[in-house]
Amino acid sequence: MLKNKIKGLSTLLLTLLIFSLPISPVCGSPHTIYGEPLGKPNNTLVLHNIYTLSNNPQTKFADWVAYIVSPLTLGNSKTSRNWKKDPMLSSAETLSPKDYTGAHKTLHTDRGHQAPLASFKGTPYWAETNYLSNITPQKSELNQGPWKCLEEYTRDLARMGYKVYVITGPLYEHEMPCLPACHNIHSVPSGYWKILAFEDHQEWKYFAFLMEQETPRKADWHKFQISIDEVESHCGLNFFHELPDSTETKVERVIYQLPIISKIPGSNSAQVENMNSSENGEIIVYITKSGKKYHCSSCSCLSKSRIPITLKEAKKAGYTPCKRCHPPE
Repeated sequence: MLKNKIKGLSTLLLTLLIFSLPISPVCGSPHTIYGEPLGKPNNTLVLHNIYTLSNNPQTKFADWVAYIVSPLTLGNSKTSRNWKKDPMLSSAETLSPKDYTGAHKTLHTDRGHQAPLASFKGTPYWAETNYLSNITPQKSELNQGPWKCLEEYTRDLARMGYKVYVITGPLYEHEMPCLPACHNIHSVPSGYWKILAFEDHQEWKYFAFLMEQETPRKADWHKFQISIDEVESHCGLNFFHELPDSTETKVERVIYQLPIISKIPGSNSAQVENMNSSENGEIIVYITKSGKKYHCSSCSCLSKSRIPITLKEAKKAGYTPCKRCHPPE
């Protein structure tokens, strides 16, 4: 059993009282299901109102951050990026805002949120996402590209009514340049992983992803889906360990098919397409007003226009598959 130092018990109580987030199956933290990740016994466990993290005093970053994205957390509150040192960690355990000076120019990195600010605009606690314990130096191409698309997909699931449990964290698989203005010993991540879990018709579904720091901005995030077993082998953590062994083995080996989401025009709502098909069983793809390609619903090329059409009709009209999102052919 982990002997982590637990901080922020008062914030945990506030979370339970204000948001009425039920404790998940066989779980101690309100932000995780089936147990907090095991494998980092010397870390500091920090509980905030909207996320739980395991801070590594050697790297100065969290080895994992767990949070929930749901209809209750989404909103349109005016927010800002006022970076602060985590008040629940000592200066020896985490970084301060000045440590990031010059990082964007030198390393081409952003201050990347692990629990994303945009997912908590409906809560009074969104500013907690700006604590530097929740931040890592993340390459701008990754942070503003496929990683952002994955986070937006998670919010789309929440817009459909799902309560999505997320665990995310960094990898240190090869040495990366350090922050130029930081004089404390630290390690910049070489990549990131993320696991999503939600209950759909009384069945839990799990989705895992892994991306390297050098992943290009236009990369298709769908292609980085892997099994939870593979994530565990990369990061050295044990997830969902309070599940029965046979169930844990199954869900961590399976790569579940991602629900395909379509945005409802003129709104912030989203809906799941029925296995890529219309009511009569024909596969649905999307075209734009001026393009010559057809796309999956989540393709970034559909940001300005999105016209549903059957695959059969698209091919008959001369549209060809998008090379970015790789829709059905």
